[in-house]
Amino acid sequence: MQKYFFIMKYIYIVILNLVFFAAKSQTFGGNTTMKPSAYKAEVLDEARYNISYQYDFLQNANNKNSLDKGFVVLQLGDNFVKLTDFYTLKNDSLAELYSHYSSIGTKELNERLSIFKQIKFQKNLITNITDNKILFQSDIIQGYNYEYETDVPRLQWNIEQETDEMLGYNVQKATVTYFGRKWIAWFTPEIPIQYGPYVFNGLPGLIVKLYDDKNNFTFSLNSIDKQAVSIYKRLNDRTKKITKEKYMKIEKDFHDRPEMYFDSSAVRGVDIKSGYKIPYNPIEVNE
Repeated sequence: MQKYFFIMKYIYIVILNLVFFAAKSQTFGGNTTMKPSAYKAEVLDEARYNISYQYDFLQNANNKNSLDKGFVVLQLGDNFVKLTDFYTLKNDSLAELYSHYSSIGTKELNERLSIFKQIKFQKNLITNITDNKILFQSDIIQGYNYEYETDVPRLQWNIEQETDEMLGYNVQKATVTYFGRKWIAWFTPEIPIQYGPYVFNGLPGLIVKLYDDKNNFTFSLNSIDKQAVSIYKRLNDRTKKITKEKYMKIEKDFHDRPEMYFDSSAVRGVDIKSGYKIPYNPIEVNE
């Protein structure tokens, strides 16, 4: 059991970039074996569209060299819409597969680790179209899964006259201010989908590109397919349901004081207790 928690602690640290880039190349060696984690999920809907975006973001708003890149998938069903990291979907698929094994070893652990390293968007957003609610799931802090719910925001878009062409689509510019950031969206009326990346919705067409005016975050359309896949909600026995306000405080505290969540023995060559801080640059900032 102690070995299991050490492994999970190490994996989460890699995800959150608490170690140097060299440490990301490390893999599990030897003949480690362990019982796989249980996998639980609730199927909510079936996707009619799977829309992939490239996700570029600054880990540190004051350091332009901290730019990183990932991929997110927007799944649209008749009753639910889900936004998640592309590699979270791959990780869940492996987790479900391995949950049927009697034990897993170094090969399986390294497969999971290689996928964990590529997860950049740390939340799942599940929109209930009927109830007009968004469920946020986050496992950014190891050992706990947090959930909080909000209303779907009613965004006051300013649709401008400026037009352009992107990826072969005719697009139009729109702007909106949301939680301390001004956002610019380019949408195409040629695809009448009113949902987009993160919580951005309500435009008369699919968002092809979305970014804030400080270039901290950018979502760029990558692909669209109509493959029928399940829209599901991961279930975890250790999920904590809290308010958004409380979650934001926990997230900020985690970045400011990671030593409260990890001990330095979990990371080779890094003394977390020496005042190390994780750069904090959330999509939503206090207005």
